[in-house]
Amino acid sequence: MHIKVDLTGSVQNFEEILHEINLLSSITGIIVFACTANGFTPELLNPILTRSRTPIIGGVFPSVFHNAERIDKGTVVVGLTCPFYVHTINGLSDYELDYTDCIEQAFNQDQIPSTLLVFADAMSKRVSSFVQSLFEVLGLGLNYIGGGAGALDFKQAPCVLCNDGMLVDAVILAGIDSASSIGVKHGYSSVCGPFKVTESDHNIIKSLDWKPAFEIYSNAINKHSEEDTNLIDFNELAITYPFGIARLFAEPVVRDPAVLDEDDSIICVGEVPEGAFVEILYGEPEDLITAAREAKQNALGKLEGIASLSLCIDCVSRFLFLQDKYKRELSIVQSEGIPLVGALALGEIANIGDEYLDFHNKTVVLALLENV
Repeated sequence: MHIKVDLTGSVQNFEEILHEINLLSSITGIIVFACTANGFTPELLNPILTRSRTPIIGGVFPSVFHNAERIDKGTVVVGLTCPFYVHTINGLSDYELDYTDCIEQAFNQDQIPSTLLVFADAMSKRVSSFVQSLFEVLGLGLNYIGGGAGALDFKQAPCVLCNDGMLVDAVILAGIDSASSIGVKHGYSSVCGPFKVTESDHNIIKSLDWKPAFEIYSNAINKHSEEDTNLIDFNELAITYPFGIARLFAEPVVRDPAVLDEDDSIICVGEVPEGAFVEILYGEPEDLITAAREAKQNALGKLEGIASLSLCIDCVSRFLFLQDKYKRELSIVQSEGIPLVGALALGEIANIGDEYLDFHNKTVVLALLENV
């Protein structure tokens, strides 16, 4: 394994790091965590990415990690030495595309890896559908970890990285022949609901209980907080009160409200199926920090060998909610003697034990990888 960190965010430094790692004969695959503040564009990066002889998977995120440091501008590049296979699937908003066929073409039974990295354009409309197709094709005989790339303005733009360049509306998969263990927790609890999703369009909740979505959402928050939601900015409400979709024997899957539409529809990070029941969730800062500790304990408890790398995908909205307290969360997921890399993402992709594979929001995901 070889880790290089650039704190300037410059294209030139990234090119030099990628060239240096490409010269190492032991490196079989490269993971790139880049910050949106770098200003990377396809015009700048594609000539560099397409020249790489080594398979690449990566993304552009609001912030990235190296050990207990959160980096708001810069790039973390990780070279791995284990078998590493990359696949790219485009059209992550295409309502007609059969993702099952795409995944079956990318993988056959002899190529299913021990661990699968998944970096997707978070603002694509069918990320959750794609993740469900992953489960249907590959099952839960492997561990999944990844997240949604993109910027905090929630505008779709090229944000996932591979040897084909910097792509939009796509997902990059990297199969890694390395044993791993995963912990997944968020720490939010229901304070109101459930409400039936009576009209939705993939990631847009249009109505709850046959009323405009925001009307139900704001009334529920008023009852819990005893504050007038008309006096609170929607972004502040969204950070504090997400939606939850119930799961048996597991925490509810969180859906982050991202944008309030003109017709009082709520655009979420991830799909919310019509006919589903959602609850309004809330968590105190200590609840979230405790959840991060439990995620680490769960990952350590499942570890069979010796970890050589910690990979953390944490939700950017947890940082926005915790603010100064977020330093505690990041220090908690750090394990002494094990390098940590990762990112603050717009949604997290992971399996919870051997029961569920989901696209999560407001969730901390920690994977411990062996022999990478």
